[in-house]
Amino acid sequence: MEKSILTEVYMDNSIWNILNDEIQNYHNILIIHGEKSLLSIKKELFKTLEYKQFHLVHYGNECCHSIVDSILNSLKDNTYDLVIGIGGGKSLDTSKVLAEKLNLPLFTVPTIASTCATVSYISVMYSESHVFQELYFLKRPPHKTFINLETLIAAPKKYLWAGIGDTLAKYYEMSLKAHGKKLNFNTTMGEKLSHLCKESMLNFGEHALNTSVVDADFKEVVGVILVTTGVVSNLIDFKYNGALAHEIFDALTAIESIEKNHLHGEVVAFGILVQLKLEKKSKEINKLLNFYKKIGLPTTLKDIVVEEEYLEKKEEIIEKIFNSVVEGKIPLQFSKEEFINTLEENLWEGYIMDGLNFLAKRFQNREETAFKSVEEADKNRVINLGIGDLDIHTDKLIIDSAFKDALNGHTHYTDPLGDLDLRNEIIKYHKLAFNNYHIDLDELIVLSGACHGMYLALQATLNPGDEIIVIAPFFPVYVDQIKEAKGTPVIVHTTIEHNYQIDKKSLESAITNKTKGIIINTPSNPTGVCYTLKSLEIISELAKKYNLLIYADDIYDFYDYSNSFIPIYTLDGMKERTISVCSFSKNFAMTGWRVGYNVGPKAIVDTIRKINEIIVYSASAISQRAALAALKHRESVKNSLVPIFKERVEYCLGRIANIDGLKAFAPQGGIYIFIDISDTKLDSIEYSNYLFDKLKIKVIPGKPFRDNNAIRIACSNSLEVLKEAFDRIERDSQ
Repeated sequence: MEKSILTEVYMDNSIWNILNDEIQNYHNILIIHGEKSLLSIKKELFKTLEYKQFHLVHYGNECCHSIVDSILNSLKDNTYDLVIGIGGGKSLDTSKVLAEKLNLPLFTVPTIASTCATVSYISVMYSESHVFQELYFLKRPPHKTFINLETLIAAPKKYLWAGIGDTLAKYYEMSLKAHGKKLNFNTTMGEKLSHLCKESMLNFGEHALNTSVVDADFKEVVGVILVTTGVVSNLIDFKYNGALAHEIFDALTAIESIEKNHLHGEVVAFGILVQLKLEKKSKEINKLLNFYKKIGLPTTLKDIVVEEEYLEKKEEIIEKIFNSVVEGKIPLQFSKEEFINTLEENLWEGYIMDGLNFLAKRFQNREETAFKSVEEADKNRVINLGIGDLDIHTDKLIIDSAFKDALNGHTHYTDPLGDLDLRNEIIKYHKLAFNNYHIDLDELIVLSGACHGMYLALQATLNPGDEIIVIAPFFPVYVDQIKEAKGTPVIVHTTIEHNYQIDKKSLESAITNKTKGIIINTPSNPTGVCYTLKSLEIISELAKKYNLLIYADDIYDFYDYSNSFIPIYTLDGMKERTISVCSFSKNFAMTGWRVGYNVGPKAIVDTIRKINEIIVYSASAISQRAALAALKHRESVKNSLVPIFKERVEYCLGRIANIDGLKAFAPQGGIYIFIDISDTKLDSIEYSNYLFDKLKIKVIPGKPFRDNNAIRIACSNSLEVLKEAFDRIERDSQ
């Protein structure tokens, strides 16, 4: 029979009426408490217990076996039917051991948010001199816990501060111990849940420390510290509880001043840095150092020990920690000398932050994009269906022409608007391809690719607080670029059930007096949808009705398998309110040349020029000459390139149709397929990680595209490689 893992949790601004209801069937209650903790809730607690018989017992200032035995001896002539533990970690841990030995149900009432003792089935045992002894595993966690948020917001913030450190350790220690292991069901759930321990602290921890009111962020931080961490501990196999960060704390308790002058989570937070340094995870260290700096958690050994006291106990401390490594408790390999250097030298004067401390605040916690490349060591084993870099090289004709132009002197700055020959060729292309559509030279600027083009378009047009509607699923970069331009992204969802076409009601309902424009992408990355004339007319109608600007990402116009691509700027009245962002990357297999262009109203193009002159001045001259050659030979390049990708897309669709749990929207253009995975019962992150970890296939999860029930694959590999990828998936699904 599996142990009970869950505690019934009540959390509210005031829980006293709830507690009153829950103790109705109990008559003689043993209350274990700390001195300060009892004072913080005495009035409300005594009113709740007004008609009950109860006995107050101080926990003894330490959770240790001798004190527990002493309390038990003092109680042997009394009969209780319930234990209520009140206070912080040590008081609650003591109440848990007592309740188990008395065979009584236990309710906990935390008065500080500092540890997971509230709901965990583990008690941390110390000696009376405050030196760590052991983890005491109970038969079950507390039956019920009552979290009074008004008590916690009024408590000294140092306890919440330490709780943040302890909660971060739940993720980092679990990650170390579980890495590469085959986990059972409960431990897998615990590992997934541990991610929340990190994310909530980094996202909301600073706010929770600074707020004086109970709001949603404070409630989340407190809930994760007190409940989520405990649930993780209860779910996972006991051998995954704690790692090097806690071993460091346990060993340092040999120094008397550690327990006297420092809080558990405070010291554990420092231990995380040491663990990560030995894991050689410099990015994670830098992320935590920045966070620690903001909230004041210790970053050096001297922050938590007096040097003379440490040196006196150094041999004992190092030996205890290193024995844990030798015994296999810590799955890391390092020498004793390396550990001492990490603990003392590298962190004694502060870890070198690789410049992180100098970064602008808006960039300090910037996450990796969804398009992070496969690590070099994995490239030979992993099939990368992630980033859309074509496997086909640039046509030799284009390369030869650019090389010839370089030899002929095209190695200097061009006009900031772009090479004149190239701009004229772009004008010619648009006139021939799109119903005699005319562009003037000053309505066009050549740039270093489409990402550069969209970035500059937003920078040139947004004021702080302007809203830009983005139609999901969408290319994730849009949102970051809007925010960098001090705008606000507003998401409007489209669905596979409606073929990802535009719903007028949904789009119009998102428009406010702050809306500046709408970003559209057709053919779309990631779905491959080409907007119908009806969808484009809806967008056009609303743009004119509300005086909006359209940012049209038109980079996949060659990949129009259904012959349905229509540039929105060719619709009546749309030229003066559309910026078309174009690129040579996908159309001509020129991703590395970094060249594209924007077409738009003269004033906007001129402003983009002014901004770009202080960034890169002009696009690469050689890349512009390559683009010129590409456009001059566009038909031959298009006819050699596009059919290959159309064949790949059709092949992938056929394979997907025969794999249980997967279904896909048939793209009308582009080089991607957006696969619905909802039948797998996994979200996009979980399924993507599964494919990578088990099958060595890299895909992009749908979450950053704003659909967590889908993944994106790029058909930028040969049919042979695509076949191998789907063979692996199909075998695994059988």
